[in-house]
Amino acid sequence: MAHSAEEVAKVRDQALAKIAEVNKADEAQVLKADTYKDNALTNIDAINKWLQSEQNRADNIQAEIDKNLSVAKTLETTKESAKKSLDQAEQLIKTSGKSQKAIDKMLETIQQARKQLDASTVTQKVTATITEAQNADFGDIGRDPSVIKGLMDEKTKAIDSKVQEALKKLNASSQVAKGPVDAWANDTNQQVNKFLEKLKAGKFLGQVDQEWLATRKIFPDKR
Repeated sequence: MAHSAEEVAKVRDQALAKIAEVNKADEAQVLKADTYKDNALTNIDAINKWLQSEQNRADNIQAEIDKNLSVAKTLETTKESAKKSLDQAEQLIKTSGKSQKAIDKMLETIQQARKQLDASTVTQKVTATITEAQNADFGDIGRDPSVIKGLMDEKTKAIDSKVQEALKKLNASSQVAKGPVDAWANDTNQQVNKFLEKLKAGKFLGQVDQEWLATRKIFPDKR
């Protein structure tokens, strides 16, 4: 059967339109694949940076607590002051002109006092288990980066909430430790200063009170 030129042209145009439609779909698929790839690379980089940031925060939080905890600062300030006084006492003893036996005995007392000071500690630890970063699941990483950022923000807020909860418990524990630490600091300052003043006054037979030495024990952990 013969076809008119009009019919042939119509079939041709339909075929060309179908080819164009397929090409357009292919182009859309290629574009979609490229966008997915770009999103995935962007999101992987952002997730890695977020994970590193959270890990750094976990690594540093205990150091920040130790540095800023009031009872720990009281303890360290008292120890530093006492050690400086003991340094002065040691020099006074060494230049006292007393017998070497007497000097050695008093220097031994100084060393005992130093060891007891070094052994006196108070440790506060955050014991809350924070697993949001380690167990983070961001699903399809080819999605728009704004979606992934939203998920990271949500997880960061959850971590912040747990950290604050742990710090509240820590502060309550710190208040329990404050009384004993303050008493320890006052007693230590009084005893060491009294000992140093005796030496400055030429009373070289005195020594740091043995009962005081016996009380310079390590403080238990407050968790």
